[in-house]
Amino acid sequence: MILRKWSGIVKAGLEKEYIDHLKNSTFPSLMKLDGFIVARIMSRKVNKGTEFCITTEWESIESIRAFSGSNTTVAVVPPEAKQLMVSYDKEVKHYEIIT
Repeated sequence: MILRKWSGIVKAGLEKEYIDHLKNSTFPSLMKLDGFIVARIMSRKVNKGTEFCITTEWESIESIRAFSGSNTTVAVVPPEAKQLMVSYDKEVKHYEIIT
């Protein structure tokens, strides 16, 4: 299994909108993809707003390609999410899940 990790900072006051975007748009789309297992949202307050760390788990790197396209390290950030952000990772990290 593969864990995909990404983070971004959401503008202060727009946290609910970002969480709603994930729960109502991104996560339902992921659930339709073969090989997707689970997604998690973590957050912490930072000087510029709220940093969100999003992790998703997948059966394989091949299953991630259905979401990300051929370059699996490029972050997938739709325009409606970008509008809520102060900054965000342009690339994601992948980790093999050992246990």
